[in-house]
Amino acid sequence: MRFARGAPQQLLLPLLLGLLLPLATLVFPRIARADGATSIAALGGWGYSGNLHPNELGVSFGMRVGYTFDRSPLYLGGSFVYHVGYSRTDGGAQESLRSFLPGVEAGASFRLRLLTLRPHVGVGDLLTTSSFDGTVPSPFGLGTVTESSTSHDSRFAVWPGLTALVGIDRYFFGVDARFLFTSGTKGPVIFATAGLAF
Repeated sequence: MRFARGAPQQLLLPLLLGLLLPLATLVFPRIARADGATSIAALGGWGYSGNLHPNELGVSFGMRVGYTFDRSPLYLGGSFVYHVGYSRTDGGAQESLRSFLPGVEAGASFRLRLLTLRPHVGVGDLLTTSSFDGTVPSPFGLGTVTESSTSHDSRFAVWPGLTALVGIDRYFFGVDARFLFTSGTKGPVIFATAGLAF
C-alpha cells in the first residue's frame, strides 16, 4: 500500500465525516429506522478521475452486499468495484490501466415509505494494473527497441457517498453517488444499482 506525501492528511477529513454519519444514528436512534435485512445489489456506472488525463476510472461496475440492523438504522457491508480505466495508442505504443476496488462500508438507512436514503462511507484498497507495449528509443542511441511491461500498484482509498433506493416488495433499484479519494486518483463515481433484500 502506497501513500504520497501529504496523503494521510488529504484522506483524513472524508474518512472522519463519513464515520460520523452512522455514529450519529446510534446517538439519535429515533430519527430513522429500517427493517433488518440482508441485501445484494449490482452496480454499473461511470467514474471521472478529476484532472488526471486520461481518465483512470471510466466505465465501472461491481456488486455490493450488506446488512441493515433491525433495531437501528446502522448499515454494514462490503463492495467490489472494477474500473475499466483506459486503453490508448500513442505514437505506436499502447498503454492501458485497469483497477479493482474491494472495500467495506458503514452507513445509516433512512426509510421514507418506498424511498430509502443511505449516507455511507467506505474504505478499501485501490489495486491498479498498468501495461505498456511499444517501441522506445534505444538506450545506446541506435534506433529503437520493443518494450513490454506490466506494473501493479496499491493505494488506500476512502469514499463518502449517498445511495437512494426505491423498494418494491423485496426488490429495489436506485442511484449511488460517491467521491473517491486516494493518494493519487480522486473523483466522483455514479452508479445505477438494482438488487434484492431478504
